[in-house]
Amino acid sequence: MTKTESTPTISPMALLGDKVLMFGIGLSALTNVVLELQFVESVLAIGATVILLMIAALAYGEISSAGAEQARSVSQVSETFTQMDQATPQNAALVKQMVAAAGSLKSQALDLVQNVDVFENSQPRPTTGFQSVGAGSAGQKSSSHILTCKP
Repeated sequence: MTKTESTPTISPMALLGDKVLMFGIGLSALTNVVLELQFVESVLAIGATVILLMIAALAYGEISSAGAEQARSVSQVSETFTQMDQATPQNAALVKQMVAAAGSLKSQALDLVQNVDVFENSQPRPTTGFQSVGAGSAGQKSSSHILTCKP
């Protein structure tokens, strides 16, 4: 047997084909890894977007709730002002009545002091907590009297 017959020879083309096949398999595996990474990246981006949308929905809900609370507060303030507007004329009318009653009481008190002055004698008057202070001297009738309260 000759040396060429005993050892099988591999042609350079077969060796090159084998190398190309190995390179294709490696390139295919690398492509799969890249595609998987891109898929995972896309899923993460979608997940982040969903989380941001959920946060925005919560914020919108809180803003909506705060707006509704403000609307209720404005309504209560408006109702309070309406009640105050209704009470103001009533209070003014009551004040007018009290002023008129006070004027009437003052007039009646002055009349009473003048009527009591008519019956003045040498005995001191019992004190009732009010003192008549006249403009004239003792023994003279005065047309102007001031009532003061004794402590």
